[in-house]
Amino acid sequence: MSTVTKKACNIKINGKAASVPEGTVILEACKQNDVPVSNLCYNRKLVPFAACRTCMIETVVDGKKELVYSCT
Repeated sequence: MSTVTKKACNIKINGKAASVPEGTVILEACKQNDVPVSNLCYNRKLVPFAACRTCMIETVVDGKKELVYSCT
């Protein structure tokens, strides 16, 4: 039996360096690093659908700011 290992992604959350497995949604990455993000509809056992819209956050990728839902 083989084990599939996901690559780690190095990110910054509120300026603090963090490492999470590739494919981790931002909301889970924040939870893993003790950064609270408001949410009402997120359940990791269900397909995310951003219905409540309370988990909106600002991301910065290559200097470009964007508002996204952290659960998707």
